[in-house]
Amino acid sequence: MTDTFKKKFGNRVKVLRKVSGITQEALAEMMNVSTISIANIEAGRCAIGFSKLPLLAQSLDVEIYQLFSDLDDLDNLNTKGCIVTLLDIATTKQLNVIKNVIQEIIKL
Repeated sequence: MTDTFKKKFGNRVKVLRKVSGITQEALAEMMNVSTISIANIEAGRCAIGFSKLPLLAQSLDVEIYQLFSDLDDLDNLNTKGCIVTLLDIATTKQLNVIKNVIQEIIKL
């Protein structure tokens, strides 16, 4: 498995997990793996075993194919999910700027 694929897959898992509102710890518990394993999968450092894919999809409340969809275009895979993820990591100052920009866009 190529490093690029693992990184894209891991990012996809991370976005789906965050959109679902699940922590790495909770996902690890649902899948009966360590939190470090989830972190490594999301970082693209290791791959998930084929036999764990159904459990991962179930835990994230998605279909198995959705774990792989749009892997070649992560910027467009789930616009809402990406925005939510970015908002989750933004500082208060950044959130205020984002709010002002959105308000200006809506005025157009």
